[in-house]
Amino acid sequence: STNSETLPLPCTLIGCWKNDLGSHMIITDADKKGNFHGFYDTAMKDTPNKVQWSPLRGSL
Repeated sequence: STNSETLPLPCTLIGCWKNDLGSHMIITDADKKGNFHGFYDTAMKDTPNKVQWSPLRGSL
């Protein structure tokens, strides 16, 4: 007998992401437990000063 069931492909979060408003998220590190790290830069800026990238931490 053969098993015809297919397993889902793993999700890779690491990479650069941009939303439709122009904000950026860069995920640099992710582990098997679903924790991830990276940086976020918002496009919604209301200041003449340079806005620094913010650290990003999350989990699935």
